[in-house]
Amino acid sequence: MVGGISSVTRAIPTPAAAIGKYAETTEAAPAENMEREKLRRACREFESIFIGHLLKTMRETTKVMSDGEEPAGAGLMTEVMDEHLAREIATQGGIGLGDALERQFASRFDPDAPVRYRNVVSPVRSLPIPDGYAAAGEPAEPDTIEGRVERYDEIIREAASAFELEPELLRAVIAQESAGRPEATSPKGAKGLMQLMDGTAEEMGVRDSFDPEQNIRGGARYLRGLLDRFSGDLEKALAGYNAGPGAVERHDGVPPYRETRDYVSRVKRRMGRTDQEEAD
Repeated sequence: MVGGISSVTRAIPTPAAAIGKYAETTEAAPAENMEREKLRRACREFESIFIGHLLKTMRETTKVMSDGEEPAGAGLMTEVMDEHLAREIATQGGIGLGDALERQFASRFDPDAPVRYRNVVSPVRSLPIPDGYAAAGEPAEPDTIEGRVERYDEIIREAASAFELEPELLRAVIAQESAGRPEATSPKGAKGLMQLMDGTAEEMGVRDSFDPEQNIRGGARYLRGLLDRFSGDLEKALAGYNAGPGAVERHDGVPPYRETRDYVSRVKRRMGRTDQEEAD
């Protein structure tokens, strides 16, 4: 299979080539969005091509040899089906390759955007990274939640100081929300270390939720606002972070949602807090 994968990477066009192709064929769009739309479509097309070649290589690698002849036209039909399947996979979220490519090339539209996340985001977020793996010149990712969160300790301390929060609170929320993975994305669309929804990120001034520094500062700012809103009540603030401040206000306390109650309890345990200590 190793040889097969290698042949795939040789056969598919480069991302730059795919972008060049779509730059010539994309229909006109509003001037401020046209270039970014070209990039988005090109990255999805590249991911589709990659998946298609991958499916074809896997099929050929696992093909069982027999004396029977393949029905006429069967090969063409299979190829068409693989291409259709690959395109559907890419347009329905894909394997994350298109998103990673888009973020990588997006700096040409926003030269001032931070690029540190490129060294920590896995380009294929739905596939596990083998133990001990590290890109050239980078340390292997820690295999514990605490180890992953510790990588961002300097950012955490700066954000905690800026918004008058305990660093332990930010560490606990990051550990509970994303297990310390900056590329984490929830089914509902929450992103990054502190799992910011796009609307919340925009309100907090976060332009790239996958950038650890922006994400942590945005999450810290949001937590500060929740604590102020609920007069420093940690449980209500955490419940608001999980279920929304409106739900906390409607129930005049932590909502009776199992998920939210578990969330508040787990974050407090990660901080080393207990209900008795809170009461004291």
